[in-house]
This record gives sequence, structure tokens and C-alpha cells, in this order.
Amino acid sequence: MVMRQIKYKIGIFHFILLMFFSLAACLLVSRMLRYDQHQDFVEIRIMNEENPLETDNSQKTLERFKSFYSDIKNSTEFQYNEISTQPLYSDTEGLFIHMSEDSVRKNESLSDSIGCIQVSKNVQDQMEWTCTEGSLLEESDFHLSEGAYIPILLGANYGSTYRIGETFKLSYLYQDYTFQVKGILDPSAGIRYSLFYRGKIDDTIIMPSFDMLYTPEEKDGFVSELLHYSNKTCGYILVDTDKYKQTEQMFSEWFEKYNFNDYTWSTDSVYLSYLHLGINLKLIRYFSAAVFLVSTAAFVKLLLLLKKRKSNS
Repeated sequence: MVMRQIKYKIGIFHFILLMFFSLAACLLVSRMLRYDQHQDFVEIRIMNEENPLETDNSQKTLERFKSFYSDIKNSTEFQYNEISTQPLYSDTEGLFIHMSEDSVRKNESLSDSIGCIQVSKNVQDQMEWTCTEGSLLEESDFHLSEGAYIPILLGANYGSTYRIGETFKLSYLYQDYTFQVKGILDPSAGIRYSLFYRGKIDDTIIMPSFDMLYTPEEKDGFVSELLHYSNKTCGYILVDTDKYKQTEQMFSEWFEKYNFNDYTWSTDSVYLSYLHLGINLKLIRYFSAAVFLVSTAAFVKLLLLLKKRKSNS
């Protein structure tokens, strides 16, 4: 009789544990899904982690990047936003004054590395920037001819230092280019995506993610072109949530087609991020809820059985 009571108590303890953990799992997953940011659309980030220069055939690699970029850009299934951070470099003393907060506070004007963000035309349009001086980038600014200046926008902190039309040389991806100031951004300007957020870009150069209309002949120019088109395939995709699986499959086929094995894929959707890893949070929620209900019913039944045995005895 005593052993039977001990077994019942152990059984009750196990049911309580099962009820607790299943309820905790259900509530935790439900909370994660409740705060999922995108119900109607999802933001996806793709990033190439492979060094494009480590290849046996650089020309063929460049052609693969260009073809892949063309497929992404021309797809009508989603919206592709080109955004990438790419510092510019000043090799000559006094060539560029970098107005970062630290340099302003310490009264130090020289900087070797200058913060820069490359954007496509549609990103500029979505951000709804305005300029205190000059103008925003135009469609023609996103196509670079040989020897042409690269038009740029400067963050608000540069406004007292540079003037519209002023030019200077900086190194971009191992190649020197001449940049020309086209506009000074308003202090309110920022970049606001879930996976790429810059509340303020006052100390930043905004550079067009341009298409190159020429083929560089020298080695440094070719290296710059190769890295440039690698950057252009690293961006952000906005797609309707119900087209997510279709888009994921599309990119898997492109990665296989162009023999790309080192692209990372991340989203701002909790559910879809886990689903990409093979974990279905919705199924886990339903399963844990079912386990909780079944274990609760079994627990109540066990208590009633114990009560009945006590009354009989």
C-alpha cells in the first residue's frame, strides 16, 4: 500500500514537471511569435562571406557576380535594396577632413578611414532624405563612366567644411577615385531597416552603388571592379511573407547555379529565421500546448483516482 502511494506521488510529480515545462515552452514560443515584426512582409539579408580574390579564375568569378546581380536586380518577385558599409581611405595627409564626433571634440581633422555607406537609388527614395544644400543623387549618378567623378552626399556634420561641387580623391576598394560633393544631408537623415539601422548618418558619406559602364584595364582597377560587384550582391530583400519560401528556393537555385557556397541568409522574422534552420516554431507551440492539455487531463484524472481510493479505504 505504501509503495503504491509512493508511485502515485512520483507520477504526480512527473505530471507537474511535464505541465510546467510544456506550458513554459508554449508561452515562450507564443511570445516570440507575437513580437515578430513583419506579418505582411519580411526583410532578408544576404551576405557573401567568401573572399572574391581567392579564386583560380578572377575573370570568371567577376562574370558570375555580374550575372547573379543581374538576376537579383531584375527579379519581379521581390524588392532588392543595395546597402553596404564600405570605408574609404585617405593616403595623403590633409586630403580629407573627417568630421566624426571624436575628431571634432579633440580638434583632430585628419583621418585615414572614412565611414561610407553605399546605397542604390531605391534605398535613397525609400529613406525620403532631404538636403540642406545641393540635391540628392539622380538616376544618372548610379552609372559610372571611365574617368568620371563619383557624386556623393555628405552627412550634416560635413556641412561647415565642404561645399557643393568640391572634389577630392579617396581610395575605394584599392583604387583611387575622384569624388564630388552633390548634396549635404539634413541632420534628420538616417537609414531605418530592421537589419540595417543607422538612426543618424551625420558623420557618413553616402555613395551610389553604381554600375560600371567601362572595363578597367589595369590590375588594381580589375580588383576594384571584382570587389565592387561582390558588394552589390550583398543587400536586403523585401518580400511578401507568403512568398518567402518561394524566394528562398529561388536563391538556393541561384547559389547552386553560380557555385556560391558562402552566402549567409538572415531575416528579421523570428518565425522565418528558425524555419530556415529547420525549426518550426508554430508546430512547437501547437505541440507544447497539446502536451500541456493532455498532461493536465492525466494529472486531474490521477488526483480523482487517488481521492476515490482514499474514500474507499
